[in-house]
Amino acid sequence: MVIYYRYTLDWKSRKYTCPACGRNKFVRYIDTFTGECLPPEYGRCDGEINCSYFLNPYQSGYAKKVWRDKYGQVTTETIAQQHVVQPIKKTEAFMPEEIVSQTKGGYELNVFVQNLLNTVPFPFDWADVEKVIELYQLGTVKHGYRRGAITLPFIDLKNRVNAIQVKQFDAENHTIASDFLHSIIHKWCLRNSRPLPKWLSDYLENEKKVRCFFGEHLLSQYPKNPIVLVESPKSAIYATLYFGLPTKPTDRIWLATFTLRGFDEAKCQCLKGRDVLLFPDTSKKAVHGDKYGITFEYWHQKGKDIKKNINDISIRITDILEKIATEEERKKGYDVADYLIQLDWRRFRKHEVGHKTEESQEPQYDYPPEWDF
Repeated sequence: MVIYYRYTLDWKSRKYTCPACGRNKFVRYIDTFTGECLPPEYGRCDGEINCSYFLNPYQSGYAKKVWRDKYGQVTTETIAQQHVVQPIKKTEAFMPEEIVSQTKGGYELNVFVQNLLNTVPFPFDWADVEKVIELYQLGTVKHGYRRGAITLPFIDLKNRVNAIQVKQFDAENHTIASDFLHSIIHKWCLRNSRPLPKWLSDYLENEKKVRCFFGEHLLSQYPKNPIVLVESPKSAIYATLYFGLPTKPTDRIWLATFTLRGFDEAKCQCLKGRDVLLFPDTSKKAVHGDKYGITFEYWHQKGKDIKKNINDISIRITDILEKIATEEERKKGYDVADYLIQLDWRRFRKHEVGHKTEESQEPQYDYPPEWDF
């Protein structure tokens, strides 16, 4: 048995405008007794570094006031009655594999993919982009209000689809909207008065949707390769385009945590026996004069803790972005993709594509001095 609080963050809902930073990253609290949202100021912003807004109804006194207005005296015992005791859910639901297959294709509509081919400072060859699409099983939303968005499946080590993130990008490949495919399907069913598919009804009961790394399915395909962890799928995609696909056991595989706190011990269980390099985003410093940003410090300490608790795992962290980031770039939370896209990808290869050596039938990749980690 486990205790669920009456007021909880509603992870099933759409994101709202944060009252502090104004971005569409705010998760509101919901009353599990009524199914209604609490007043709009109660919730947490997902902008964990650039916005730390978080208003908890238990800490603010809201919960006590509701109980006092209804029952009068507030005691430890009466507050405990606001909690709901429910059995622990023993199974977790996953999205059907065919959903991923249905997103394949439509790349001529895919803004992110087309930007890689046409509008980035140094456009990529289709052959390379196609390989990365296949590697990460990237897809396209072909219809509806998210038409042209890219789909980013989170597939775990057992090839189960945990979630499919949907992201819309502008002409410079900056995110303008973010969603999840299950949420889009859910809204469509409600809007058209259609019954929810059985898989979706079960899936919506999951407390967490993203329970694995982006690219985790590659671990079974490449059982010996070293790993690089970044935060966003976009960073993993860009880095793979620049540093190369894994063709031999020494080549790095780029995985993404999805969020800052997505780098946790539960997810890292799949990395036993691996050499892991952490590549955190830039961020503001907690105190003026600090050497490193908040994100770096968080991942650095988290890495130490995970290394203590998981046997046979090597975890290192690179501070290359900390060394080159300006204050303005820190404020914007620059990641590895923001820096890579300014560079010509050909600089990262020992031999130009199309001039293959007798020793290898694949382009050979190298790191410029400033990226020698």
